[in-house]
Amino acid sequence: MPVPVDPNDEALIEALEHFSSYSQPELEGLFREQELQIGGLIQEQRQRIRESIVSGAISLRDTWDYIDRREESGQQQIFLYRPANDAAELLDQLGDRAHLDSYLMEYAKVRPPVEQEGEAQFERLHDSQTLTEYLESPEERQALANQNETRRIKALENGESPEVRVVDRYLYRPRSLELAGVHIRSAPFQHLLLKFIETRYWESQVAMDGGFRYEKRPERSANYFRLNLDNGSAEIRLRNLHPRPRLSLRQELDLYIAELRVLLGDFPFIGVLVEPVIRRLLLSRRARLSSPELTVTDWGVDFVGEPLKGGINPGFVNKVFLAFSSYTGVRLTGNWTVRQGGPVVRAKLDGRSNALGIPKRRDDGDAVTLIIQKVAGQKQRKLQIKPIRQLAKKHERWRPTLAKYDLLFHDSKKRRVTITKMAEKTWTPPQEARDVAEALAAEDPAAFDLTFYVRCPASGRRVRQGGQAIRFPSPGAVPAEIKCEHAKPKRVLWHHTAGMVEAELHYQRKDDDDSVQVLPVLSRYLHTKLPPAKAEATFLPIALLVFFLFFSAAIVGASWVFSALAERFPQTKAIPFLGFALVIFFGSGIVVTALGPPVTTIALTVFRALLGFPKTVLGLGSGSSGGDSAKDDGERVIPKDVDSGPLKEPKD
Repeated sequence: MPVPVDPNDEALIEALEHFSSYSQPELEGLFREQELQIGGLIQEQRQRIRESIVSGAISLRDTWDYIDRREESGQQQIFLYRPANDAAELLDQLGDRAHLDSYLMEYAKVRPPVEQEGEAQFERLHDSQTLTEYLESPEERQALANQNETRRIKALENGESPEVRVVDRYLYRPRSLELAGVHIRSAPFQHLLLKFIETRYWESQVAMDGGFRYEKRPERSANYFRLNLDNGSAEIRLRNLHPRPRLSLRQELDLYIAELRVLLGDFPFIGVLVEPVIRRLLLSRRARLSSPELTVTDWGVDFVGEPLKGGINPGFVNKVFLAFSSYTGVRLTGNWTVRQGGPVVRAKLDGRSNALGIPKRRDDGDAVTLIIQKVAGQKQRKLQIKPIRQLAKKHERWRPTLAKYDLLFHDSKKRRVTITKMAEKTWTPPQEARDVAEALAAEDPAAFDLTFYVRCPASGRRVRQGGQAIRFPSPGAVPAEIKCEHAKPKRVLWHHTAGMVEAELHYQRKDDDDSVQVLPVLSRYLHTKLPPAKAEATFLPIALLVFFLFFSAAIVGASWVFSALAERFPQTKAIPFLGFALVIFFGSGIVVTALGPPVTTIALTVFRALLGFPKTVLGLGSGSSGGDSAKDDGERVIPKDVDSGPLKEPKD
């Protein structure tokens, strides 16, 4: 029986806002599903939808179900996961209907009351039904069975695979995060889809006389967890945020992971790092051209604190530079073509958040799935530091965090990482970052040292006494109060240390890569004979001298070869120019290969200076990349934005 809807109902108004961006075929899809007459201009169709909902011909429940299905792919940030070794039992149980029902009942029992959160002016009284009440309702079970049978018949008539819904709740703006749907699908693969509904709040800018003000606005947000029951891969799909949201994207991700832990009893999945995928797609033409084909339109990396950026697919010069340099992949934006003549999907890879962003709503969910499979299928970066590799074998779920530490430490001049800042800038759970640091210090005390210090609440710098920053070997060694000496103005203050203690992980480079290159061998020899500071000071001038000797020899040898070719083939005027260019290319490569990573920066600087490539292509500016001086607490991290420059910590 039709149920009329108030024309001023907020659920109706928000639904019409969604329809305002829908194309005519998308609007006709709703009429077709409701078996209503199709026709008219797009403005007329939107008006007819409004009238149909108000009259009750189309229910709000069916309206929002249609919107959720249309917006299941796109306008999202997608986080990818692979199964841990101990996830097999959970996958088997979730694939069994009886076990799945048991998980849902247990989850419903531990769910907090619906009235726990929310803002009174945005409450929806008809959303007060709890999940337990829904699961135990005979009327809801019978209605769901009838709907599943109807969907099965329609799917068979259309030659499609039917979808089975285990939970199908209509929620508009619940006061807290709520599970609204559990769907079992067999196409394009056997997978489980969990739909969550939450009420998000954000601040909208409203114009007023002489300026503007911010007004709090609510929004219904549907977000998804997709689990491939065949191979165990998983995705968390979060709808894009409005400006000035109450919760950041990272907070939203943490919220959903915590909720999934409650529902599943655990979260036996390991995050897929996007930074190695950016590296692979920048360097490998084969990886880009494999289906779905990628055309890069914008990319950025961090080269030892220097932001580098480029546009279209990296050319030969870019690839040579990237192949020999040590950098961190920050972002990559491009257009993905799933099939010849098919739709083009624009997507962005973020090396900091490890998110795959799909900015626009997509009708072709299968195309997004193929992009996800390609990104998840790229090889992850091999761990370079031996103690980190060993710890990764013992703690599989720590591998993403260990990979971040490995990226920060390997081939970098900086050897100190402040745990809290590393966790913040690389989207790592703070407790896990701390646990991994402690495990590394215990795994190889000679290579990793974990120390603690106190931040001055007045200056934000480390507490100093006698001109030196005070460090402690363990949290228990930190006193309840500590004396802090200030230089400007000169004074001594006493501070409480509760909540101001931070940990720092120090890495002392060891012979962990078994390298036989010239400079790594020389560096290790000097460190065995001299104190660390003096060894570094002695090593740099020797490295410069050896580099220029090797480089000069390579230039002379290659130049002789190409001079001989030019005399032998005088009619080919391009040989001298090409020969000079190739001398620079291969001379730099040979020298770097022979001497090792310490001369990479030197070689690339010479490479750019001789060939005159612009900074916007090669990104080698004149700014300092920072160091490990006594006044710098910073470390090399994955930057928030490639255009914002290197991220540094406050000075002591």
